[in-house]
Amino acid sequence: MMISKIKILPDYLITRIAAGEVVERPASVVKELVDNAIDARSTEIIIRLMDGGKKLIAVSDNGEGMAPQDALIAFERHATSKLSSETDLEHILTLGFRGEALPSISGVSRVHLTTKSREGSGIELKLEEGKVTHQKEIGRGTGTQIAISALFDNFPARKKFLRSASTELAAITATVNQLALAHSHIGFELFHQDKKVFAYPAVENLRNRVYQIYGSGLLDQLTPLEKEDDPLFGIEGFISLPPHSQGTRSYQELFINGRPIKNPLISHAIYEAYSTHLMKGQHPVFIFLLGIDPSRVDVNVHPSKKEVRFSDSSMVHQKIYRKVKETLGRSSPSGQTAGPAEGEEPGIQPGGKIEVQYRVREAIQQYLNSGQQEERRGRTDPPDFFKDARGEKEPFYQVLGQFHSMFLLVQAGEELQIIDQHAAHERVLFERFLGQYSRETIPVQPLLIPQQLDFTADEMVVLQEYEKDFHELGFEFDFFGERTIRVRSVPGFLSRAELASLFADLVEEVRLFGEVFSKKEKLEKIVATLACHAAVKAGQSMGPNEISVLYGDLLRLNIPLTCPHGRPITKRLSLKEMERMFCRI
Repeated sequence: MMISKIKILPDYLITRIAAGEVVERPASVVKELVDNAIDARSTEIIIRLMDGGKKLIAVSDNGEGMAPQDALIAFERHATSKLSSETDLEHILTLGFRGEALPSISGVSRVHLTTKSREGSGIELKLEEGKVTHQKEIGRGTGTQIAISALFDNFPARKKFLRSASTELAAITATVNQLALAHSHIGFELFHQDKKVFAYPAVENLRNRVYQIYGSGLLDQLTPLEKEDDPLFGIEGFISLPPHSQGTRSYQELFINGRPIKNPLISHAIYEAYSTHLMKGQHPVFIFLLGIDPSRVDVNVHPSKKEVRFSDSSMVHQKIYRKVKETLGRSSPSGQTAGPAEGEEPGIQPGGKIEVQYRVREAIQQYLNSGQQEERRGRTDPPDFFKDARGEKEPFYQVLGQFHSMFLLVQAGEELQIIDQHAAHERVLFERFLGQYSRETIPVQPLLIPQQLDFTADEMVVLQEYEKDFHELGFEFDFFGERTIRVRSVPGFLSRAELASLFADLVEEVRLFGEVFSKKEKLEKIVATLACHAAVKAGQSMGPNEISVLYGDLLRLNIPLTCPHGRPITKRLSLKEMERMFCRI
């Protein structure tokens, strides 16, 4: 008799596989439990955590609660109150519907549930590895509290991938922030180690919720989308106004029918609308709440429920593109979005030219002052960059000028060198700051007036965890309230940097520390971000003297091929190559 190769998996293994799909980390558990609380029509949701959720996750709500018989069934696989027929699957408006979350969570943790519906008695349940170990009728108010402990204790393969408590806490706060954005009519509170991380009381509109989470600094950079209450395709939200942008995609939130999602089609439409408004490497801020007829969107694509499909993708792309394009046009000073007006310099908005020129002069002066003083100390004359290696006066390079306030043109012997001014300056500052750090001679510039910066709750967790690392790099700041820091000093060459944008990029960078193994690699990633913010930007004018100073610094570095982020610095054309281009040889 042949032995069958195909077997039916045992229940405990099925549960582990399902948990692997649904429960990635503590933040996944929080999302599933808060989703259930929202679906239960709660108006107040409280999350309590211990050890970043690894030791305890407790979610309490004042929603509809469950009757005792429903509470028992809820932990069976594919048990749900949100679907009863195939037709319901085509009209999903709830956040949870698969009936996989509670059994998957209970299979890899200990669960303590108390709940009561508006009618009937309350019930207390305790479960271990998906099995009920305790059941008792209790008295309590309407609503539900579910506590998850010992997460992944019986699943070591998953537990070993959990990060530090502060990293897991940051992921949880980001998750709750997302859900709070989409449900401003609900109050949210989060506690960690019995200390309040944030409290967002219920508010009347999205604008007030954006203010609660991000503060006035970011809100002032946003403009509202003209709200559409179309039952087939409603739109509400905010987008950033140029020139405001971010160096990362951290401030981009997209929701469909209250569900946070990631969708490349919609992101592409938004970026297309911004195409003439963004510098390379910069990203818009956007918060989109879309209300789409559920029969036109399929949310049953992936167990995480973050992916969706549309029945008419081109219509969705077109509507999003037009909405962003119209909003940018309505909000720009000239009311136009297609290029500069007649007589206007490219890249300078009407009425803003003087301010831009002032910023350019400041940036150039900052560059000349930073790092050059110690090299020139003791000299009475500026260095002569027009001597060749033998000290003769025959110049070995000549500054030809600047193209489009972005590229430097230099003739070096029989070569034409085209240099990206931002990439070149970024590399110079990167090498200089690394040298200062290795010699422990980082110049620190106290701010005349300390600057207050607002952050989201998850960003504050990162700042607290890496406060010592920031201090070693020359940043000194104090924590001021729940979501504010007061910056007292910065590294010398960053004294004029835009601190809000700089800190946002730094926080995003250090989030990835767990994936970077050596201290040297961590340092280089941070220093690259610092150098990027301090470097001369595209669009800033530079005269021959400034170009000579920058080119001389590159020569002392033997002209590296790329900036710290990998972009090329220099392209070279030899005289012979140019002669061939013009058919001279």
